[in-house]
Amino acid sequence: VDGDGPAAQDGEHVLPGAWADAAALEADLRAQERYAPLLELEEWGTLGPAEVLEPSGAAQFHVQDVVFRARGGLWRTLYLCLALVPHPVGRGGERWAVVSIYVSDE
Repeated sequence: VDGDGPAAQDGEHVLPGAWADAAALEADLRAQERYAPLLELEEWGTLGPAEVLEPSGAAQFHVQDVVFRARGGLWRTLYLCLALVPHPVGRGGERWAVVSIYVSDE
């Protein structure tokens, strides 16, 4: 995040971790037509296993396709870019961290 907000330079991908708290995240998502439906999920499911991308630095990246439907809405596709990263100090092991979120217009 470049300090100008939570969207990537293309203006479409949301970069998690750019908000001070959950209320700020919710307000930002609600203000963006593309992402507002994520706040009213009724159903969702994955479309197969995550696709493994080439490792970059210390992290291994995966892309997970998810279909979802907001209350009273049509099915849409959500793409999550995930990285397998070390747990915070003292927890050991690894965890999945969301790197970016993209919701298709279709």
